[in-house]
Amino acid sequence: MRTVPEINRRMPRICLLLLLLLLAAPVFSQQKNLADLSLQDLTDVEVTMVSRKKENLFQAAAAVYVMTQEEIRQSGVTSIPEALRLVPGMQVARIDANKWAITSRGFNGRFSSKLLVLIDGRVIYNHLFSGVFWDMHDVLLEDVERIEVIRGPGATLWGSNAINGVINIITKSAQDTQGGFVQLGAGSEEKQMAAVRYGANTGDYGAWRVYLKYFERDAFLDSMGHDAADDWDALRGGFRWDWEPTSRNQISVLGDGYRGHIGHHLESVFLYPPYSSWTDYRGTNQGYDLQMSWLHYFSNASLLKILFVHDYSERDEGVLSARFRMSELDVSYLFDCGRMNQVVAGAGCRLYQDQYDNGTRMVMIPDKKNLMLWSAFIQDEIHFYGERLKLIAGSKFEQHPYAGFQMQPNIRMHYIPQKRLCFWAAVSRAVRTPSRAEKGGYYIHQIVTDDFLGDSPIVVRMQGNPDFRSETLIAWETGWRWVPAQRIFVDAAAFYNQYNHLFSGLIMGPVFNGDADPPHYVLPLPTDNKVAGHSAGIELLSEMQVSRSFKLNLNYSYTKLNMHLIEGGLDIGTVYNYEQQYPVHMGNIQSVFQINRNLELDCIVRFVDELEDLVIDRYANMDVRIGWRPAKKLQVALVGQNLLHDSILEFKPELNYTEYTLPQRGVYATLECRF
Repeated sequence: MRTVPEINRRMPRICLLLLLLLLAAPVFSQQKNLADLSLQDLTDVEVTMVSRKKENLFQAAAAVYVMTQEEIRQSGVTSIPEALRLVPGMQVARIDANKWAITSRGFNGRFSSKLLVLIDGRVIYNHLFSGVFWDMHDVLLEDVERIEVIRGPGATLWGSNAINGVINIITKSAQDTQGGFVQLGAGSEEKQMAAVRYGANTGDYGAWRVYLKYFERDAFLDSMGHDAADDWDALRGGFRWDWEPTSRNQISVLGDGYRGHIGHHLESVFLYPPYSSWTDYRGTNQGYDLQMSWLHYFSNASLLKILFVHDYSERDEGVLSARFRMSELDVSYLFDCGRMNQVVAGAGCRLYQDQYDNGTRMVMIPDKKNLMLWSAFIQDEIHFYGERLKLIAGSKFEQHPYAGFQMQPNIRMHYIPQKRLCFWAAVSRAVRTPSRAEKGGYYIHQIVTDDFLGDSPIVVRMQGNPDFRSETLIAWETGWRWVPAQRIFVDAAAFYNQYNHLFSGLIMGPVFNGDADPPHYVLPLPTDNKVAGHSAGIELLSEMQVSRSFKLNLNYSYTKLNMHLIEGGLDIGTVYNYEQQYPVHMGNIQSVFQINRNLELDCIVRFVDELEDLVIDRYANMDVRIGWRPAKKLQVALVGQNLLHDSILEFKPELNYTEYTLPQRGVYATLECRF
């Protein structure tokens, strides 16, 4: 009988054999369940983020990827962050059971400051640390229509902080979610999950839906292999109402409310021995959002959109306790200007309000603040030779209280020499505005002692700098999309990014505070902008319909960063962190196999290169899903996650007040019913 360690050592070979069988299975399959794939099927996917209007993905002048509802279902994921693992060039790493590090093209961390994220056009980027609290933002995955991802700058249309990418999670209209939906699930890591949704028409011109969702997720393992304290549960509910009073008007109102509990192992610091201690802490997050939009079609080529958003959230995770409000008004207008030009223009304002309960380790100065951001944009799309050649030029203009006036222009083009081939290229400027923490306040990184300074403790304190300025990017991109055969689609992109005034930590000498009890030294590490450099890379995607019953997706990305200190700068190691905290090589293979009309087998194998600065080796992992439809409106699924490892380290947080944990191998089952 084989021991558990022997089985675990053989697991990668077993899973590789399973993958080879999956690849070979279509050869022996006689099922004919999937329709023939045509050029139109491969390329007629709509995308709206590149130009704020519906356009063909094949013709988009950007490195854009669209994940459909079918891909989300086949992947077997239970959250938006896990779904993003399928996007080419996107690094998704778990820090613990309720925290992720997500970005594209470099500079990853829990608070990835160069990735802008939206849900139905509502910005969920938080201005505290310039990032996203992923545990506070969720949707019913069944209601997602598609996820659009731009790798590279999207600042001309979407504003600051869209430096290395933009993500927009787009949910279905209420008209597309009629009737009832119930989901139940349980497993080893996904301990329990339940969701219910119901939608109906309101007369001939409107529809509505409501939903309720709950999940409980088990804790991962700590670095010693013991159960950690990062378990997580959340309850969320919401509604959507869509109304078309006339053929030229569309009105949508949607909102959500949620409350969750997030656990982690929390470090507290003191000015006396032992200077720190670790305890299990269970925090909370809760909030709501409301969004209203009105679309008015003056003609088929002229559209006005008005969007209003209000978002409120509360967060308590021990070190940080805060309340956030965000209100936004955005107006955009799309119109034709002559026969060759199509213009989109708009303006908006966004109000951030926050209040912090300052503690001993993290302090914001002042503890309350209002920030108003004003913006406007214009972009012109010029067509030549019909749709074969297109030139796009425009700019975003912003007035930010922390950054002043900013311009973020871009120029793009695409060229279609033949029906199955498209080339595109772009040059863009984008900025990342300072966060609240980078401009004011401080965070105690650690408390240490040093024999040279005597018995007095040394407080190592990261602190904001009123002179901290925006980070800037000049991006050069190019790419091509090609359909070499009826059932093959290839998408390639290459980029060269030039960064300036990147975040760094300035080294200063210790200051003695003799009036404190006890007396101690303070070693300040203020924020600075003394790092610059460049990155370069390629991203490849291939989709192949191998047979009527088998589909294979392959993607690969190469990213290399080269950073340096600006003359006169001192640094605490940021240059090395930037270069060594993002994988040079990444890729995945996804196979979808329709065994028969009611049974399907889906497999995802992903590879991530080493992260030298975090002491994380390169690794591969694998997820498998088996789906069965015993009846037309009933579906059962069995999903295995992280099958190649008992547990594995994926990332470590940039702020050390919580302990990183190791995601485990898991399995769960779901039952879905429609009525």
